[in-house]
Amino acid sequence: FYYQLPIWAQNLVFSLYGAHQGRKRYSRHFHSCLDRLKESEWWTQDRILDFQNLSLRWLLNHASETVPFYRRWYKEQDVKIDSIKTVEDLVKLPILTKQLVRENQHGMISSEFKLSTLSQNLTSGTTGTPLVVFMTKQALAFQWAIWWRHKARFGINLGDKHLMFGARVPIDQQRRDPPFWRIDYFNNRSYLSSYHLSRENMPIILDYINSNDFAFFTGYPSAIIQVADYLLENNLSLSRRPKYVVTGSDALLPAFEVRMNKAFGALVTEQYGMGEFAGNMSKCECG
Repeated sequence: FYYQLPIWAQNLVFSLYGAHQGRKRYSRHFHSCLDRLKESEWWTQDRILDFQNLSLRWLLNHASETVPFYRRWYKEQDVKIDSIKTVEDLVKLPILTKQLVRENQHGMISSEFKLSTLSQNLTSGTTGTPLVVFMTKQALAFQWAIWWRHKARFGINLGDKHLMFGARVPIDQQRRDPPFWRIDYFNNRSYLSSYHLSRENMPIILDYINSNDFAFFTGYPSAIIQVADYLLENNLSLSRRPKYVVTGSDALLPAFEVRMNKAFGALVTEQYGMGEFAGNMSKCECG
């Protein structure tokens, strides 16, 4: 039904979805976590290490006491929780595979939380099929606070206009006519479909980019590099360049970084990962 709507209506629906996501991501927990993170990045190395070790011990005890899978798994693997006191001791833990996560999905939820209170999220699927991850409101806010702390280091602020290169499907994959993007007015972003980054569509996409003042590009480096390479191969340049390119979900290869910097004339940086010790930080440090 959504794909049958006129473009303006799809933009409206996409914006309403963006508003819904924004309320979950940028809650009061987000702002308190972001403030805390901006302070903690100036801690001394010793203080950071102490916090990591404290968080690790808390996390292991929490898992063994309240998570059915870990309680059973640690016992089967003869893991001595008390012997793991620092990050150097992580080698004592058995390797957790994605297959184990998939097979024990609901058994990996802490008994401290009701399933109905958790949000269901997907990993990017960089190395295969995405994993389902259940998160508390605080952990979700903490994850987004980590990413926005990274952006803040370069002067990027929440609400800055940006172009996102994504693999979600707000645009029908079978669509052959432009526009190949949708607008999320709530988050001040345009969402460009990575499925439509063909050489045939590139002139139209570049015209759209040049008609906007995007503060930064963000998204999959494997998608962003296609625009960069098209510019380089055809000796073209953007008339309206972003100040930054912030990649995520895929690993940023060094060769990609070099080519993006040359094509866009922008600083290229990477944010990657879901946020280590999110549960502990959100529970103990962010209120």
